[in-house]
Amino acid sequence: MTDYKDIRTMDELTAAISENKARIDAQGESVHTSLTTVQDFYTPKNLALQGVRRAALNVNFYTNALALVRALKKRLSK
Repeated sequence: MTDYKDIRTMDELTAAISENKARIDAQGESVHTSLTTVQDFYTPKNLALQGVRRAALNVNFYTNALALVRALKKRLSK
C-alpha cells in the first residue's frame, strides 16, 4: 500500500492510482465470489432441508412423530 505523503511526482501518483485500482478490482472479485457462494447455499431447497434437520434434532419432534404414528396405526386398525 502506498503512503501518499511520499508521492512527489505525477508518475508516482499514476502508479499509486493504478495500484489502488488493481487492489479494489481484486476485492470486488472476492466479494463477487463470496456472494455467489452464499446465493448457491441459501436456496429454498437448502433452507427447507436445514429447517427439517433442526426440527429432527428436537426431542419433541420425535415424541410428536411417534404419537402421530401410534394414532394413525390405531385409527387404521379399527
